[in-house]
Amino acid sequence: MAADQAGCMSVVPFPPSRSARPLAVVAAGGLVLTTVLGIVAHLVPAPGLSPVSLTISDYAVSDRGWPMNLAIFLLGATSLAVPLALRAARTTVGRLVEVLLLAWCLGLITAALVPTDPLGTVELSPTGYLHRYVSVAAFVALPLATLLAVRRLAADPRWCGVVPLLRALAVVSVLGLGALYYVAFPGDRVLMGLVERLLVGTELVLLAVLVGRLCRIAAAPPARRPGPAGQGAGAPRRGGCRVLPGGRGPDTRQPPPGQGRVGEADSAVVNAVQALGVKRRTGPVVSLESRIATVGVAVPSTSRANSTQAP
Repeated sequence: MAADQAGCMSVVPFPPSRSARPLAVVAAGGLVLTTVLGIVAHLVPAPGLSPVSLTISDYAVSDRGWPMNLAIFLLGATSLAVPLALRAARTTVGRLVEVLLLAWCLGLITAALVPTDPLGTVELSPTGYLHRYVSVAAFVALPLATLLAVRRLAADPRWCGVVPLLRALAVVSVLGLGALYYVAFPGDRVLMGLVERLLVGTELVLLAVLVGRLCRIAAAPPARRPGPAGQGAGAPRRGGCRVLPGGRGPDTRQPPPGQGRVGEADSAVVNAVQALGVKRRTGPVVSLESRIATVGVAVPSTSRANSTQAP
């Protein structure tokens, strides 16, 4: 493998399967619906809610929080198509990355089905703790999966163009997780909602870049591969014969004069002459056919005809 001008490893991937495109479209549609529902939830909030101090989960359990809860569920459900689309696109990311992506999806789905406790609750219930832990697991899983995946994506020429952006977004997400931990515990939840929304926004952009490139790969036609040396670039072959354009059958066209069997016979004669050490400036003139016959080389009729016609 040799590195190309973009710094990527020139690995020729297999073409994506037919299921890659619909899976990528499902993931992209889920991102769009999630964004729309999230905006709607912030435009018509219940009285007394502040996006700066309250978390997304607090919005989801409010009186008008059903759009936010639905957005969380849709994001997790449609994200299940991402690891499937990666496989369908013949993109190798590793088992651990697929497990982390699955943790992202299941964490969001569980967080939507098991909401947190209502506002004003002093001590979290078991369901409240479950909601908190699965949410944290989802936020951690996506950037970690991305950081592990970019190591292999850099070897794929279809992905290497977005690898720096994916890596940068994953690093920003990890920093956002650290900031979220700080405001949640030592910071006494000051600006908790703002920090969480910045983190979620970064991870949504990360997922959008990933899904966008998947859509592009799935929609691109498969690249033609060059044929073996001496057969012409991309010349299809069937049963050892070249195939005419359009797959109309084997190429039975005769070679031009001077090529084909005549050329092969002339080459055999020249090789035999060189083996006998025949030189034009020394020795008596001896018939070429008789000298060749002494070493048991059969001269094709086409070569005899050519030699008799020569002046």
